[in-house]
Amino acid sequence: MKEPLVSILLPAYNAENFIVKAITSITEQSYSNLEIIVINDGSTDATEEKINSINDDRIKLIRNEVNLGLIETLNKGIDICTGKYIARMDADDISAPTRIELQVRKMEESSIFGICGTWFETHKREEFYKSSKYNTANDDIQIHQLYQIHLCHGTAIFRKEVLENFKFDADYSHAEDFELWSRMKKRYQMTNIPQVLYRVNSHGENVSILNNDTQNKNTLRVISNQLQKIANRHVSEKEAVLYRKLCEADFNLQIKEITKLGELIIQLAAGDSELNLDNPKIYKEYLSNKWEHLCYNNIKKDSIITEIWKKYAPIRPSIKIQLKFIIKKKV
Repeated sequence: MKEPLVSILLPAYNAENFIVKAITSITEQSYSNLEIIVINDGSTDATEEKINSINDDRIKLIRNEVNLGLIETLNKGIDICTGKYIARMDADDISAPTRIELQVRKMEESSIFGICGTWFETHKREEFYKSSKYNTANDDIQIHQLYQIHLCHGTAIFRKEVLENFKFDADYSHAEDFELWSRMKKRYQMTNIPQVLYRVNSHGENVSILNNDTQNKNTLRVISNQLQKIANRHVSEKEAVLYRKLCEADFNLQIKEITKLGELIIQLAAGDSELNLDNPKIYKEYLSNKWEHLCYNNIKKDSIITEIWKKYAPIRPSIKIQLKFIIKKKV
């Protein structure tokens, strides 16, 4: 059986210092049935000359006469790609030699997955900085996606139908991947391969670093939008911030903020059918555990905290847990 064609979608803008290594990491993949769609997005440096220096007939160079920006360039590239799968690649990053092979194998195993990422490393100025090891199970990814991105865009491989049904939204610049994941997760399951198969190069000129304020603002909009669909009401950005603090175990909240969170949690727990989960109960359990930890760590802040905890607990607290609260309060 012939291997499925994979389209590598690689936009590039003023990437002369990185583009050769990025493309070479794709041309040297163990999986070879590729087309490499490189889009020069109006670069003003030697990016195109560097691309042309690579001798591989799988490379298809597309030129934007003017700089269209990442989102418009990605959407343009999606229409050009002909593969069964579309894999992303950033012009300043590096893919491990077996990345595409392992991702195709995972996607071919089951049609339930619409997107697959991998673990990755971040390097700063060529020096190792950290490893990011995201969850691999769909349920865990879906829950994390409600407050933070949990699948790295550069590592992503999609079934082409996913990107044909869900294009990137220009209204969410610098958070376009997070916003796309938030829409597609209701229809498609998500997974990550638990191996470091990608290297992100952080060099101070990354688009996400240069546009950090816009990214944070649009990220909060995405969080609010997702929570609104579950809670079935408007969720403000302030509430989105509180929800993110809850999930990140930031316990430094005031009583009014905790109460506000409790009201939101009850509504989220009642609307968990909006999530595409294998285990429908897992989100309510997740909220219950986060709520318990928040209240437990604030129990000495105000005598009313125990009653607030009980009132808004998504799952009725057991006697054992209630005793734990009583002991904590007296100590």
